[in-house]
Amino acid sequence: MKVLALNGSPRKRVSATFRILEALLAGMEDAGADTRLVHLAALDLRPCVGCYTCWVATPGACIHRDRDGMAGIMDDWRAADVVVFGTPLYHFSMTGLMKTFLDRLLPESEPWLVPDPRAPAQTTHPRRHDGPARAMLVSPCGFPDTDQFAPMVHTFRYIAERHHWTWMGELLRPGAEPLSRTALAPLFAPYLADVRRAGAALVREGRLPDALAEALGRDLFPGGRIAFYQQANRFWTELMARHGRPAGATPTALAEEDLDPADAGLSCRTLVAGMTTTFASAAAGDLDARIEFRIGGAEPGTYHLAVENGTCRFEEGPASTPTLTIEAESEVWTAIATGRRDGRRALEEGAYRARGDIGLLVRMNELFGSARP
Repeated sequence: MKVLALNGSPRKRVSATFRILEALLAGMEDAGADTRLVHLAALDLRPCVGCYTCWVATPGACIHRDRDGMAGIMDDWRAADVVVFGTPLYHFSMTGLMKTFLDRLLPESEPWLVPDPRAPAQTTHPRRHDGPARAMLVSPCGFPDTDQFAPMVHTFRYIAERHHWTWMGELLRPGAEPLSRTALAPLFAPYLADVRRAGAALVREGRLPDALAEALGRDLFPGGRIAFYQQANRFWTELMARHGRPAGATPTALAEEDLDPADAGLSCRTLVAGMTTTFASAAAGDLDARIEFRIGGAEPGTYHLAVENGTCRFEEGPASTPTLTIEAESEVWTAIATGRRDGRRALEEGAYRARGDIGLLVRMNELFGSARP
């Protein structure tokens, strides 16, 4: 099986779209597929200008053929058994890059109007070449809910129907901006492992097993929408402070290292606050606790998490009666919170200290997923 994956993110490898496609294709290769990933942003695609040259003057050949990279991937397009469309959600639809690619498929058709052989009541164009037989969609977005994907999913399903592609489904990931950060990759390792298993299942079975589909749809930030909003807004505030320019400055694109910084662009304070987004209310039950963080090092500060009535909120300052107190240098806690250092081993090595309810410390993995010691 030959699989062609198209990454429609303008950020290419520094994107959540790439992270998901990378894991999906790895799983497909595990199952024996031959895969190729194309970053559409690297093709310098020019838009279709509607000149019809590819129909009437040079049939099958676009005026941009020697001006961009579209022609260079058409052999792979025609040979592919499966095409995976990867695009972040832009204004409730695909990116301009992906739409430009689809528009540039016009030379693959002839100009004649004929009844669709599979749906005679509909009109189509005859195809010049064979293309993919199956297709699917991979799409991340920044919002934490899934309903905003609906217009794009409808569009791709309809395109697949008209191209006679068997639709293999969608892999949608809301709240996905953190996935684009290399420094945060360990936090999402379980999810990406499920994506890899999905790739293998799609090749072997042609579909996702129900249990795997359920796992892929789980909320990666179960702490609730308000906690997610607060954390996202902290992130944007810190990013603006880091990269803000004087009024009237000429806008220039942030560099790749700015989009994917070694520290994930998150302060230790924001990482502590972010634990509210991964809080598992069901695991907490009737727990009533105050978890205090006394942070030293380069980013000193004192904060606490208040857990009560199945909720978790972040507070500045010390807790009046802490149930558990964690004392750590900011560098140490940042490495633990981003999954780059094992919390239990760090405690055993004396890298940080804990006092109070050590049983609560042991439960941190259960309560906060990856954002824990």
